[in-house]
Amino acid sequence: MANILEFDVPSLQPLLSADEYDRMCRFRQTVDTQRYVLSHVLKRLVLSQYLKVDCSDLLFDVNEFGKPFCTHSFSPYFNISHSGDWVVLAVSTNGQVGVDIEFYREVDQSQILKRVCSADQFNRYLCSDKPDETFLAYWTQKEAVAKACGKGISVGLSSIDCSGDVGLGQLFFEGVNYDVYTFSCFEKGVLSFVAESNTNAKPSIQLCTSIDLDRQIVESSLLEL
Repeated sequence: MANILEFDVPSLQPLLSADEYDRMCRFRQTVDTQRYVLSHVLKRLVLSQYLKVDCSDLLFDVNEFGKPFCTHSFSPYFNISHSGDWVVLAVSTNGQVGVDIEFYREVDQSQILKRVCSADQFNRYLCSDKPDETFLAYWTQKEAVAKACGKGISVGLSSIDCSGDVGLGQLFFEGVNYDVYTFSCFEKGVLSFVAESNTNAKPSIQLCTSIDLDRQIVESSLLEL
């Protein structure tokens, strides 16, 4: 995780590829530009540390549904999300991952959940003693699963049978077992991380504290949520 307010984002732009830089230039809002630059620089630096190659040597493509992946033979799986001032990069060497982070804002929660939840899920939301948290948990879990399976919202979010609870859960979707980790985080936010259930390893959440441009490494500290 990283906060755009903690970084001199323009100084990171030279680490983007030409295609990434062109896309960056299309954003009109400063916050969108900052989130894009920081998330894609983190992607390049973290994957290059895993692969022990220069970050400029990494190439990326997308699947038929638009999910990005690194074309390097031994690259970890990754996924990106952002909301507010925060960006999140999820990385796994054991299987596909999806991540989503959202913060509370004034929206018609009931109307949104009626479109993306089953009747049982919607009733659980109505009975929740923390409706804002439950709303964000459902939304981030469904988004993270949709991203992990590689198809995005085309799968139909209402078909994803997640719990809407904070903590560790499991679900089966389109032939795959997933572990679902959901955390309450800063500023009334919720973060959900989804990974294929083929390992007993629990995720660690690292807060990016600095980026060493000369050595092209990300420095971070363990974050307790």
